[in-house]
Amino acid sequence: MPGSGASPKWRAVTGPESTIIGCMTRVAFERAARLSVACILLFAGCSEDSAPVAAGTPRPKRAVSVRMLALGDSYTSGESVPQTKSWPYQLADSLLEDSVRVTALKVVAHTGWTTADLIVALNKTTLTPPYDLVTLQIGVNNQFSGVPFEVFQEEFPELVTRATTLAGDHPDHVVVLTIPDYSLTPVGQRLDPDQTRSEIDSYNGFIAATLDSTPISLINVTDLSRTVADDSSLVARDGLHYSGKMYAAWVELIRPVVAALFGRGAAGK
Repeated sequence: MPGSGASPKWRAVTGPESTIIGCMTRVAFERAARLSVACILLFAGCSEDSAPVAAGTPRPKRAVSVRMLALGDSYTSGESVPQTKSWPYQLADSLLEDSVRVTALKVVAHTGWTTADLIVALNKTTLTPPYDLVTLQIGVNNQFSGVPFEVFQEEFPELVTRATTLAGDHPDHVVVLTIPDYSLTPVGQRLDPDQTRSEIDSYNGFIAATLDSTPISLINVTDLSRTVADDSSLVARDGLHYSGKMYAAWVELIRPVVAALFGRGAAGK
């Protein structure tokens, strides 16, 4: 009894009152359980391995998958260097840093190929267009073999058209590399370096003029090729082609252009 000084005794509640209290207790328990699960999930996402993202900080972009086709000659196939050191493979590897993943890389290139040889190879090779990126570097063997310049003037534009078609008729997804100047390599020095340099300049001038009114990207690797006079490690052991180090320098020029095409890299941010 109240005021009797005796300790109160709990009594079992039965009947309708017990039903109401039981329901309220169960609801409270379910709410508490849901809250506990939410807290567990929240703290699991904030483990020591997950650094908090400051407000306003852009989240990393999801990697984009790209299928690439590289067309060319010995410079594209990577004569005298391991395949992984050729510039197409170095490019594919470096693009991972820009969240661009080359999931398929097809190389149609071979030492000694002229523009005519590449056209024949394209006619015979089974390809699966459209490709997200198509590169083209061709013409040095036209010059080296003394093929009339008029042949290049006719066949290079044809190859540009073929490359654009293979890129799904997206010319902005075609990247052309200039012809390097091999006149300063040990083998080139034994030929007629002045004539070689002059003729390669003419070829590259035609390439630039052909692409001038198009959205196709043109990468100038010719200037880099002329630095071999100051660094012999840029030349492969055969004394004519380039080393993986030189191709890595080319990739430094190509990579930001390609990354930007897919909205990645510094230019694509």
